[in-house]
Amino acid sequence: MPTKPDDDESLESILNEFDANLEYHRATTERHAAQSQRQTQHCLAALGDVVLPTLQKFAKDLQARGHKAAVNDRRSGSTSPNIDLTFTPKDIGVGESKLGFICEEGSHMQTHQVIIDSKGNDLFRAIREIARQKADDPVTSEWVSATATNFVKVVLNSSFPE
Repeated sequence: MPTKPDDDESLESILNEFDANLEYHRATTERHAAQSQRQTQHCLAALGDVVLPTLQKFAKDLQARGHKAAVNDRRSGSTSPNIDLTFTPKDIGVGESKLGFICEEGSHMQTHQVIIDSKGNDLFRAIREIARQKADDPVTSEWVSATATNFVKVVLNSSFPE
């Protein structure tokens, strides 16, 4: 049995309430989309301005010591723009490990690590979002350098059989 509308509620007031809710929803959606776009642009800028030159220096330093290292720049043509450092320690037959910095749509920068041990096992695979107080906090070369240094340390330490 259909319910009887409240006596004091008219079609006009119902439609007005709907229009107000619709306007609020649209404004909220637009605000979230703008924030997501700002985060993505901020992340892309950090990839090019901070991550790329820091990882290029790491690759050069590793190569100077006889290791195989390369920087792969996939900022263009990718749904998840990223830059990674691939690293293979010298002279011990260990597979290539990778440290990646990734911009997911509307997200903060993330890191991805794949570390291959002396037996060729995928020893460590992790994806983690950088914790920040605010979405617009800068990605610093110090942070990228510390992350890359820790990555190289773990790769080198896992390169020898136990």
